[in-house]
Amino acid sequence: MKERYNSIDFIRGFAIINMVIYHLCYDLVYIFGESISWFPSKYSSIWQNLIAMTFIVTSGISYNFGKKHSRKFTVLLICAAILSVFTVIFMKDQFIAFGIIHFFAFATLILLAIDPILKKINPFIGIVLFILLFIATKPITSGYINLFFTKYYLPEKLYNLKFLFWLGFPSSNFTSADYFPILPWIFLFIVGFYIGRLIVTKKPIMKKKRYNPICIIGRHSLFIYMVHQPIIYLILSYIYKTPLF
Repeated sequence: MKERYNSIDFIRGFAIINMVIYHLCYDLVYIFGESISWFPSKYSSIWQNLIAMTFIVTSGISYNFGKKHSRKFTVLLICAAILSVFTVIFMKDQFIAFGIIHFFAFATLILLAIDPILKKINPFIGIVLFILLFIATKPITSGYINLFFTKYYLPEKLYNLKFLFWLGFPSSNFTSADYFPILPWIFLFIVGFYIGRLIVTKKPIMKKKRYNPICIIGRHSLFIYMVHQPIIYLILSYIYKTPLF
């Protein structure tokens, strides 16, 4: 029986459950026209960000425990392509140009390239450094970065180059139902990588797979991510008696 870090599976599983509930609310409001008093709101925005940040940090942590990173990149890239093709054909209003799966694919590729360099940095220093970089670049998609509590606006030319949306420079007319560009999220992924380095250093004992339902969900997070939206959409379409496409 393959051994796991069950606590990471549990955290990821909890995040997946929250994500499914969030997307259920999203579909009800934006696709089926329901009204939910608190969605959207600053609270739902915080909820969404916490879900995404949990996924990204735990994925960065898990990078340290796997070896088949090239295979993982390929699988994620295929899944990302499927999402983009499916949404552009069947759900044009919800087209995903560069969502979180796209991000995970390219974050894995980037880590493959810079892993030897990152390992030369003390994990504690790395965590602090990349948290600061994440905070500084968090608003980059809005045209500026934060340095020492001051806004520094970036050249508009970067955002006028329509092909840089994946990097974090979306044009004024860019849309994507799910959008997680390389900047700023790669820095949070690397924070997770360094947390994982600390875990590896302490050499915790891996345990047998737990069959707690939340852990099981966490172990199959990619599959659930790929199928949950079509399932939600089909169920709601049946309930609301609306055409599928």
